[in-house]
Amino acid sequence: MEHIKIRMRATERTITIYALSIVITVGIFILDLLTPLGTGVWLGYILPLTIIYRELQRQYIYAITAVFTLLIALGFVYSPPGIQTEIALSNRFLAAGVLWTTVILLLHYKRAEEERDRLYREAQAARERVTTILKSITDAFLSFDNQWRVIYMNQKAEQLLHKRWSELIGKIYWEVFPDTVDTIGYRELHRAVAENTTVEYEQFYPPLDTWFDVRGFPSKDGINIFFRDITERKGMEEKLSFQASIVESSDDAITGKTLDGIILSWNPGAEKMYGYSADEITGKPVSILVPPDRPDEMPQLLERLRKGEHIEHFETVRMRKDGKHIDVSLTISPIKDATGKIIAASTVARDITERKRMEERLRRHQEAIRELSTPVLQVREQIFILPIIGVIDSFRARQLTEQLLHAIYYNSAKVVVMDITGVPTVDSRVANHLVQTIDASRLMGATVVVTGVSPEIAQTLVTLGVDTSKMNTAGDLQGGIEAADKLLGYRITKIEPATDLPDISAIDNNEKDD
Repeated sequence: MEHIKIRMRATERTITIYALSIVITVGIFILDLLTPLGTGVWLGYILPLTIIYRELQRQYIYAITAVFTLLIALGFVYSPPGIQTEIALSNRFLAAGVLWTTVILLLHYKRAEEERDRLYREAQAARERVTTILKSITDAFLSFDNQWRVIYMNQKAEQLLHKRWSELIGKIYWEVFPDTVDTIGYRELHRAVAENTTVEYEQFYPPLDTWFDVRGFPSKDGINIFFRDITERKGMEEKLSFQASIVESSDDAITGKTLDGIILSWNPGAEKMYGYSADEITGKPVSILVPPDRPDEMPQLLERLRKGEHIEHFETVRMRKDGKHIDVSLTISPIKDATGKIIAASTVARDITERKRMEERLRRHQEAIRELSTPVLQVREQIFILPIIGVIDSFRARQLTEQLLHAIYYNSAKVVVMDITGVPTVDSRVANHLVQTIDASRLMGATVVVTGVSPEIAQTLVTLGVDTSKMNTAGDLQGGIEAADKLLGYRITKIEPATDLPDISAIDNNEKDD
């Protein structure tokens, strides 16, 4: 009964379309007869064609198009005068050409629709045949015809390939996935079809970043393939292989030991670093590598490991087989079993002896540079001068203090002349730091005489409220040296020049004020 109702509705729809097309056609013809020659009313005949072309066979559409062409010609004969006859005639010929071109395009489109419908029906039929079987399959499944067109895919295949049913059905697989051409999968599946044999292989597909395990089964109509995602398994295999290769090829010493410190594993890097082969040291206590002056270090490290602590970049000293000491950086990690219990430890040791040497060399160079930037110069016994040139920031002020106190301590200096003629300005932090330097020098038994204070710096010190009450000052470096002489009780005398020598001044260090 339902089938009859559907057919009746289809018949009613067809009659309605035919009637509408006839009414439109008659209306266009009458309108063409009532309008002046040259008006393009005749283009309206395309409208009924687009309405009825799906309902009629090809020959009937051609016949109707011929009728429309005749109506266009009659319109030329009976339409009221308008534009020139030659122009109107050429327009009518053009209209006929447009009409027939439209018909050809519509029929081509209709054939494409029919072909699509045919393919869809075939795919639907194929799907219905295998759906029941494939519902029970947990693997992804694809079925191809002899032209490598996809005729079926299950839901799992859609998930793994990231393609919907509509994107693959009826399409040639190699065109949808051009990256698979000339791969192991392409060659194996073609071999399966050519030799009518089952194939099985593993393949990585970069666009999806996925490993697949694939099995192909040829049939008389094409080939069926089952595949599954094995990316996780391959990842574990690659990880284990990669870790093993790292351990074997690493220049670092990678070892394993029990929580009691017994060596379990020993890689080539450890052999090279410590000089012991794996055979001669496996089973020995790790304390064999610890210098005698560090007896408590290894027990403390093992205790931290038992608590689950991960030790990173622990810098220490180890002893080679030949007794030579080397600087190393240790990274020690606890090893746990499946239940999370700590059962052992792994150690990665890196030889940093050369780095330590470079650091010491760099430290010495930096020390030399600091000495050059703030030189403390001895001018007389127990008298030193510290000439400062350039801008002083907090960092340089700290260097200055360090250099000065060091010189006072190791040279038993009593007076230091600090000349700041070459310093353009100071801020409050630097000013206070200089005062602190003077106070620290006094605590070490030395007096500081500051010379070369510019008006700007003097004004800054007063404005900032810096305590200068305990600061000894002199106008220039010469005055500072004379002040230092007086502080130490030296007396300056004039030496009469010889007749053949220029005048010079000398300091009589042998005479002192009582």
